Amino acid sequence: MEFRSRSIAAVVGESDKHHFLAGTLSLKGNNNQIHLLEYVESTNLIECNAIWNHSSEIWSLSCCPSSMNKDYFFTVWKKEQGSTGATLWSLEQGASVKLKHLLTLDMPASRVVWDPAGLSDHILVLGETGPYALSIVNMDTGCKSHKVSGKIPLDNVQRVAGGAWDPNHPNSAVLAADTSLVQCDLRAKQHTGVSEHAHAGCVC
Repeated sequence: MEFRSRSIAAVVGESDKHHFLAGTLSLKGNNNQIHLLEYVESTNLIECNAIWNHSSEIWSLSCCPSSMNKDYFFTVWKKEQGSTGATLWSLEQGASVKLKHLLTLDMPASRVVWDPAGLSDHILVLGETGPYALSIVNMDTGCKSHKVSGKIPLDNVQRVAGGAWDPNHPNSAVLAADTSLVQCDLRAKQHTGVSEHAHAGCVC
């Protein structure tokens, strides 16, 4: 890769090939790229099948886990002036794989979390700070538009670094906030429990 990278994600909905997406983090802004990589078992090599330009630094990638929507993925980006957001893309299959823009979430974001099956009409957008800890975003059919249906802020939190959807309880999620773990009720749109200092240091 031409530039350094801090984000890679498996295309988990793809069952026939070992595909991965990698995003670059160049301070040169418009020079950032998304790489479509493939691990070929027969040769034990990693091949780059496609490269697309991306206008901002890519800080996180998140692929839809559903085989029905395996070509959907989010990039979480950061602009030179410091603002963040997330963009949904689709890989258009054909003689060559093309990248199609679907929608952009102009809201503070550090990570996007799909539901474990990838079949829900809403996603979780994690913010970088406590006031934007977690936003529940609904997308319409075809992912052409979106609406924020709820937010769960956290007081006295410096940084929300990650989160996961409970695969057994569709209305429950856990956030990694500073050194603590926070359980959230997505239906009630509030946090229901905190495991303080669950980690010795801040989760990255």
